[in-house]
Amino acid sequence: MKSPLVVWQLADGTPGHESQSRGLIEALRRRVPLEQHAINVAAMHGVFASWMLSRFAPGRGRPRPDLLIGCGSRTHLPLLAAQRAAGGRTVLLMRPGLPVAWFDLCIIPEHDQIAPQANVIITRGVLNAVTAAPPSSDRDRRGLFLIGGPSRHHGWEEVRLCHQIQAVLRRERQRHWTLTTSRRTPQDFLDALASRLGPEECARLTTIPADETPQGWVAEQLAAVSAAFVTEDSVSMVYESLTAGVAVGVLAMPRKGRSRVLVGLERLAADGLVTFCNDFLATGELPPPAGPLAEADRCADWIFDRLLAPATRSRAA
Repeated sequence: MKSPLVVWQLADGTPGHESQSRGLIEALRRRVPLEQHAINVAAMHGVFASWMLSRFAPGRGRPRPDLLIGCGSRTHLPLLAAQRAAGGRTVLLMRPGLPVAWFDLCIIPEHDQIAPQANVIITRGVLNAVTAAPPSSDRDRRGLFLIGGPSRHHGWEEVRLCHQIQAVLRRERQRHWTLTTSRRTPQDFLDALASRLGPEECARLTTIPADETPQGWVAEQLAAVSAAFVTEDSVSMVYESLTAGVAVGVLAMPRKGRSRVLVGLERLAADGLVTFCNDFLATGELPPPAGPLAEADRCADWIFDRLLAPATRSRAA
């Protein structure tokens, strides 16, 4: 029996970073038997000394890795220390603060504006663990609202947001909609929205606060709908929706200025992958993407084709 691919996942305890790593690991798992070892390095001390001495205490007793995957700034040096102590190839899911050449592969979203390099994959957005579901008539009768909140790049205008949601409900009467919030959404938003909607609109909208949604809930909902409207501050949710293969509308939020992330969102609209809400309301058109945005799968293919040794790749056979 062939041995599985051994992956050490170095984590810093941040849910968003965990989601990115999980997306790549699950894409690898779809190609080959895989043995995953999650190692939290957030509180690791003496990392530089560990690297100098070729030691990595959190890896003791674990099988030697084929791949070491890290996401988050606190995983950079531990990733190099683990490689020096135990071997394997390093994969970093972000633009590093250390030289890119120190890592075997860096997977970096295009909004970080890095120049192409031999050991860099530039992706549209960060990776995620969402997978696309097949089209169905049931999905065509359902839609999803994903609401964020104030952030570093965006403010909050409750009345404007409620008007956009109401306008979508009136335009898309054939769908039943589910709406969820995030940790950044103001506490009184759902009550404010309900007070502005009419009875018919309320009957076609189910609201579920973020604190009532378990892990994986958004991915399950995206698999059950064919359209999603996402507030533009929630860029990760935009890319998860595209990965699910659904038509994506973008709800406007007040902008504090231009950012690299916003430029990336405008590029998605220019490429026909997302539709800003005002454009949808003017035309009634919300085209789906030509296909799911399968960036995790593209990265997994690259890793097997270019990074892993032939003996390791043969496990996928």
